[in-house]
Amino acid sequence: MAADRVDHPTWTTPREDVADTFDLAHIDHSRDTVLALDAESTVIAFGSSFLHPSREGALNVHLSGAVLPMLWRRGIGSAVFGWQYARGLEQLAEAAGALPGVPGEDWC
Repeated sequence: MAADRVDHPTWTTPREDVADTFDLAHIDHSRDTVLALDAESTVIAFGSSFLHPSREGALNVHLSGAVLPMLWRRGIGSAVFGWQYARGLEQLAEAAGALPGVPGEDWC
């Protein structure tokens, strides 16, 4: 994405790295990724929220996203982040509900 050239001038995310995420069983892009499109259906921003598959120790959610630099400071990134944050909380709640309880501790 064009944001890589501005955000990380010495690194561009290889297309293969993005494509590889579609082969990972713990990522459901239909639920875990959001795209922002302009009037011509061009992607202008994206956001993802991926819950790490490990269920040992702490649960971890990875958020990633970008907005086309020419569209910064228009609230698009804030809207994408709001979705990511909400999705990440959903993922944590879903995973926590499937974990066994810890004896002697009260969970809210």
